[in-house]
Amino acid sequence: MLEQELKAIWKNASPIEQIKFKTSRLLIDLDAKMKHIEKGIKKRDLTETAASVFGIIAFSYLTYEIPFILTKIACGLNILWFAYLIYKLKDNKRKKQSIDITLPLREQLNMQKANMHKEVKLLDTVLYWYVLPPLFANALFIIGFKNPAQYNWAPWIIEKFTNENLLHLLPISLKSKIAYISGAIVFNAFVLWINKRTINKTCKPILKDIETLQQQLDQENQAK
Repeated sequence: MLEQELKAIWKNASPIEQIKFKTSRLLIDLDAKMKHIEKGIKKRDLTETAASVFGIIAFSYLTYEIPFILTKIACGLNILWFAYLIYKLKDNKRKKQSIDITLPLREQLNMQKANMHKEVKLLDTVLYWYVLPPLFANALFIIGFKNPAQYNWAPWIIEKFTNENLLHLLPISLKSKIAYISGAIVFNAFVLWINKRTINKTCKPILKDIETLQQQLDQENQAK
């Protein structure tokens, strides 16, 4: 019954009222989508920052613990990358404009559009700042591993928390090095795909919705 009443109201409404009604619906839909994506971005930044802090601590310990020179260098590179990742996400957040709801709607939409373009740029360039740097560092980390017995090295953390000999899991042989590096490449390819998919499935539709709403506002102004 309600649906029929709404259809009747829509049918009997004047053109400008129909445009205003459509604009209101688009605003409600856009607001819901923006809140959802902003929540996701906040959660991502928090998760990545926490993981980076843990990564800095972990690789700092490994730099001290591991005796292999190349692996030590790789640990240092990973620490630098984690620090850069924290900076990158904070800088991306800082560059976005806070939406002032007291401003005219068109200006708010322009701000949302600019912020979304910044997010697209961030995700579209993950290959260069998120994928390749740690992939190179971790490949170097794996390549640098040598036989612990030759260095009389027994990792403290393994001796402290387990009685099992886990050294056989370390990438010592050429075969294991290739396997570990191949796994890292596959994982990072998946990360790259996820980010590209987010652009196409989430960011671009939001940008399209903003542009549609801007066109509706133009129509509304012309109808007055």
